[in-house]
Amino acid sequence: MKNFVPREYYSRFYEQSCINSDTILYESRDGSTISDSPLALFLSLANNKDYTNFQHVWVVMDKLSSLNLINVPESLKSKILFVERNSKEYVDYMLTAKYLITNSTFQSWFSKKKEQVYINTWHGTPLKAMGFDIENQLGNTQNVLRNLLMTDYFLSPNPHTTKIFAGSGYKMRGIYKGEIIESGYPRIDLTKETSSDDAKNLLKELGIELDSNLPVVVYMPTWRGNDTQNPSDSIAQVIAELKYLRKEFLGKYNIILKVHPYLYKKAKNYKELSGVLIDDAMDANLVLAATDILITDFSSVFFDYLVTDKPIIFYAWDQDIYSEDRGMYLDMAELPAPILKTVIEIADYLSDIDQLSQDYLGKYLRAKEKYVPYDDGNVSERIVDYIFKKEKSSQLVVKKIDSEKEKLLFYPGNLDNNGITQSFINLTNALDYQKYDVTVFTNTPKSHFFHNYQKLNKNIRLIFRTGSPNFSEKEQMLHDKINKSGHITSLPEVAFKREAHRLFSGLSFDKAIDFSGYSFYWSKFVAFSDSRVKMIFQHNDLYAEMTKEIDGKFPHKKLTGVFELYHYFDKVISISKALMTINSHKLSKYIEAEQLDYLPNLIFLGNDFVSEKKEEALFNLNGIYSFINSEIRIFQNPKVNSVFEVKSFSKNEIVKVLSTKKVQDIIFVKILVNDIYLGWVEFSELKFSGNETKKVVKVKKVASIVKKQNFLIYQNIPNFFPGEKDEAVTETKYVTQQYWFVNKVLFTKQGKVAYISNGLGIKGWVRYGALNRFHNLANKPYLALGFLIHNLRNKCLTSSKITFEKY
Repeated sequence: MKNFVPREYYSRFYEQSCINSDTILYESRDGSTISDSPLALFLSLANNKDYTNFQHVWVVMDKLSSLNLINVPESLKSKILFVERNSKEYVDYMLTAKYLITNSTFQSWFSKKKEQVYINTWHGTPLKAMGFDIENQLGNTQNVLRNLLMTDYFLSPNPHTTKIFAGSGYKMRGIYKGEIIESGYPRIDLTKETSSDDAKNLLKELGIELDSNLPVVVYMPTWRGNDTQNPSDSIAQVIAELKYLRKEFLGKYNIILKVHPYLYKKAKNYKELSGVLIDDAMDANLVLAATDILITDFSSVFFDYLVTDKPIIFYAWDQDIYSEDRGMYLDMAELPAPILKTVIEIADYLSDIDQLSQDYLGKYLRAKEKYVPYDDGNVSERIVDYIFKKEKSSQLVVKKIDSEKEKLLFYPGNLDNNGITQSFINLTNALDYQKYDVTVFTNTPKSHFFHNYQKLNKNIRLIFRTGSPNFSEKEQMLHDKINKSGHITSLPEVAFKREAHRLFSGLSFDKAIDFSGYSFYWSKFVAFSDSRVKMIFQHNDLYAEMTKEIDGKFPHKKLTGVFELYHYFDKVISISKALMTINSHKLSKYIEAEQLDYLPNLIFLGNDFVSEKKEEALFNLNGIYSFINSEIRIFQNPKVNSVFEVKSFSKNEIVKVLSTKKVQDIIFVKILVNDIYLGWVEFSELKFSGNETKKVVKVKKVASIVKKQNFLIYQNIPNFFPGEKDEAVTETKYVTQQYWFVNKVLFTKQGKVAYISNGLGIKGWVRYGALNRFHNLANKPYLALGFLIHNLRNKCLTSSKITFEKY
């Protein structure tokens, strides 16, 4: 049976399917749970006799899971229809449901129809930098911004959230056609309106061991680390610190744990967390209703907890690292609770929390007024009545942030180091942003051209192409034929309009401008955008470019595809009058006289393109060590002559280095000792523990390479000793398109490594975290053969030159 492809099916029936005005589709956390604000809105609708006509469709990963309905009252369970994510039934509802509600984003193939109503509740008040505010991670905005700009209603709990999403975070202001409803978070109703006893009973039903006579302390850490496939180190630290606190407060507190949804998949397998780890299926706001003291770090869950007036502890052992990497919106001095750096400090604070928390009462009340001003337990009802009945309330503020500015859409090319890019950078810095709202559409930034993106004017809004095109199988074949030949025999206009609608979130523009003018693939998006006027630029004698031969090849021979699109543009603009004359003569069969115009390039501003200068990177010293001496100075901050505490240790302690900083020629490292965070020490106090093998496991698996990071594949088992260069075969970035057969896994003192081969001659050792998407090949020879055939078809050249330092 042919595999079902949701995108292809969605595209094939997009124009044919009709909207069912009585259907509401809910999706929370990509279908992993029935929870959060979508759950709160469902409860409000399902309990109200005015809305009995609606069919409530919930997206789940598994229809048969016994935990799907754990957060739903018994009286409402029968009102829910389940659909499994990415099934045919799921896509049918995505095509036909009148109302669509999510707390995150829908997949990249979703493209809201004009008749549909898209409600995005989001999932937290921003504490950490988001979207465009995350430096050097522009591409992360791709599908998020595309979804946000499609919404009819975006729910904001407070003015702070509105400011971030409308402004620097996602730059919705000026083009967003929907409404921002600022009235609190529906999910906080679950915390306000659920009794502590009911919430605790639910915890017990899910296997949590609670003493009913003791207060409940819940630790809610966010996930730590860069390796999303192998978070075991994070779990080890959580287990060690939780064990320490539970021992210290035995008989005084119930201390339990709710981890990040991703970490839960691994954490639930650890027997040490049995009876302590809260099931991921239980709604976080219901957990807050059972919580007497909250310990958290950089999770926005603390904003929700403010409505309880109960104590908060911020445990931010890696605040210095995290704030540098990600950035924060809040001044840490304004937080409504102490920021503690070690589990020992937490124990001290818990011992006298009633008295010590009084010191933060003023900050707590100010934070509550600022971040939960609307959360009175009736948020869901107000929002439901506004969206479905247009009933207003004094506690509901509607903000419309579109502008009357002329809306421009540009495609500038890939912003490579060339004259077109420089000309475009100059143009963005010369435009009058009091008059124009500017959106720039391009590909995800390549790292070596990232500095060109940073030179663009900060007023522009970047939209990146995301996902595969919304084409049916037949449309895809026709598109590929045109793209390959450079000639348009039959153009799938409906498909191109559909795809432009998807990419641009259904937005309309006054002018759409293909500033590059060199690519049929990209030109068609501009040509079929919903724009009043469409323009395409000519920067050179394009006929000469098309016929130019370089080393026996014609790199621009497919320009004919662009020429044949010219009649979809209102203006074809050359960068000089002389060039306009040349192109009008040579390309006369493609261009009408009334289309022609010219606009001189702006005078060159700035220097030639240069590679970005980078500071010399410090060696990555992460690994397992031991102490050289028994008396060790522990610093809370890596500073020369700063305050320290002397502690005694055995030389057998396991010391784990997490981060490195160099201050005035002294190297400091951030450490865990036996998986409990202590602080910073001077690196000279440590001795590398070696990398002896603890266990060898033979396996028969195939895996893919993680694409977001680059690893080395080594000829021999790597030592990982800082500064020592093991012989490498290649870098994983060159071989991400191939599958890798995993034959052996070594458990070493420095972590897991795997012996891998692509079956075509490349083989060696790699960190286990470089691999994901494992398939078991035991007793499946035909499956193994299929992966090998794939590798033969995608045979790639690898580089023997290692272009980055291992350490």
